[in-house]
Amino acid sequence: MSSNTPSRNRGLSALSPSPAALHQLRCEKAMLTKEKQFLTQAVASGSLTSARVSSVRYNADAVEARLLMAYRMASEMHDEDRCKEVELQMQRRVAEMLVKVDTLRQLLEMVQKDVEEVLEASGDWDK
Repeated sequence: MSSNTPSRNRGLSALSPSPAALHQLRCEKAMLTKEKQFLTQAVASGSLTSARVSSVRYNADAVEARLLMAYRMASEMHDEDRCKEVELQMQRRVAEMLVKVDTLRQLLEMVQKDVEEVLEASGDWDK
């Protein structure tokens, strides 16, 4: 009987992870759980983000409205130099917005990849 016992123990030890590996897995699980909680809270705070976005949009609209009014006034006064100046300001503003849009697209892609990785890594833990 004693000859069967060591072979069983060897088989179990080969299948079970080492204490260091278990510790590493527990640490990774804790980290991923915290990331999942953070992302869940970030999504839940969407109304606050929406309010900030609305404020930024309002301010941007006000700047654009001022530029349009300045252009209209310069046009009514037949001031071509002022019209060209305002047009350049509008073009600069459009170029700045395009850069911001590209940056936001890149950030969104990175966040989406990160979220997918976190969801894949933590998907089985809820079950």
